[in-house]
This record gives sequence, structure tokens and C-alpha cells, in this order.
Amino acid sequence: MDAPLLTDWSSLLAASPLAVRGAVGLAGLLLLLAGARLYRPALGLTAFAFGALLAVGGLRALAPYLPGVDAPTLLLAGAVILGLVSAAVATFAHRVGLASAGAILGLGGGAAAWQAATGAPAPLWVPLGGAALGALALPFAFGSLLLVLTPAVGALCLTGAAGWGQTLPVMGGLWLGGTAIQWLTRKRKRA
Repeated sequence: MDAPLLTDWSSLLAASPLAVRGAVGLAGLLLLLAGARLYRPALGLTAFAFGALLAVGGLRALAPYLPGVDAPTLLLAGAVILGLVSAAVATFAHRVGLASAGAILGLGGGAAAWQAATGAPAPLWVPLGGAALGALALPFAFGSLLLVLTPAVGALCLTGAAGWGQTLPVMGGLWLGGTAIQWLTRKRKRA
């Protein structure tokens, strides 16, 4: 029997064991409602969900070559193991990841902005300067971005786990609601 081709997030999640869908759904709910306040646990939960789904997808892809590798018990064990490893790596390496992501965004953004403004390819110093600026700026701006990013990831996890697929109105509504809740309940700095 051939394993079904899993072409998107929702079909991968739908093909996962119930316990994996439940863990991803719980992670999504926490990210949606409190991801910015609970940054470290939210980062770990996101990485856990990613690792768990990566394990399920990988084991299912191996099923035609290794019969029995897609048994529910093995899928669940693989999901838990890779989920925990992913969470540990993400939690300990988050600062390096933020600086790296900022550098990549700055590099690409600088080169694209130069080309859009001048119509010519950017000289080397432009993307390198953008990379340095991005690597320094993103870790400082990330706290504010979490108010918008964690509800978006939470909405994606929650709709996938609930079996609602990739319905934009549902994901958008959850994202806006989660962003509003996190904005209204955020900790304000005292003057």
C-alpha cells in the first residue's frame, strides 16, 4: 500500500495520530492567547509541534520502503522524540536564530531595496550592511513582533489540529482575536 502524498500542513496534521494533533492544538491555543508573554515556552511549543510533524511526515514518507514504520505507536514515539529534541534546540539557540534571521532579512531587504530604488544590482556593501543592521535590530524588535507573530502561528496550529484545514477566514479571525487578546493583556512598562 502506498502512503498518501502529504502536500500541505493540514493534510500532514490530519494524517497524524490524535495525540500529535492534540499536542499541536494545545500549542496553538497557548500561542494564540499568550505566546508573547510566555516566550520561552511558546518557542519550545512551536519547535515541538514542528519536530513532531516532521517526524510523522518523515516516517510516512519512509513507509513504502520500510513496511510498518508508519504504525501509530511508532509515529507517536517519533513525534514525541523529535518534538522534544526540536524544542530543546530552539530554546537554547533562540538568540543565535534571531540574529541569523535578522541578518538574512537585512541582507535580502537591503539588496531588494537598492535594486528597487536604482534599478541596478546592489553593490556588495549594501546587503552586507543590511545583514549587520538586521542582525542587531531583530533581537531588539522581536518582543513587539511577538504580539503579532505568535497568534498567527497559533491560529495555523489550531486550525490544522481541529481539522479546519487552511481556511483563511477562520485563521484570520483567530489571528486577529489572538492579537487583540495579547495586546490587551500585555505587560506595560512603568515609567
